[in-house]
Amino acid sequence: MIAAQHLGFGSDACLQSTIQTTRAYRKAMAEYTRMGYLEVWNRLLTVEELRIQTGITRASLADRIQRFEGFSDEQVSATRRRHRVGQHALRE
Repeated sequence: MIAAQHLGFGSDACLQSTIQTTRAYRKAMAEYTRMGYLEVWNRLLTVEELRIQTGITRASLADRIQRFEGFSDEQVSATRRRHRVGQHALRE
C-alpha cells in the first residue's frame, strides 16, 4: 500500500495492489509448505509468472517497469533514507 501510494497510484489502485500482493503471498506460502528447504531457497519467480499470477497484461506490466526504471538513483536513495528514518521512529 505504501509503495503504491508513493508511486502516485490512486486509492482504488493501492487497495487492489495490496489485495493482489496479499493473495499472491498466501498462495506462495501454501506452495512453500509442500517444498523442502532447498527447493524454497532455490525458487525463482519469473516476470512472466508474476504477470500471470497478478492478471496484469503484458502492456500494463511493460508500462509499470518503464515507470519504475525512470526513477533516478537519487530518487531511490531518498526513498530508502525516508524508509530508514521511518523504521527508526517506530523503534523508539
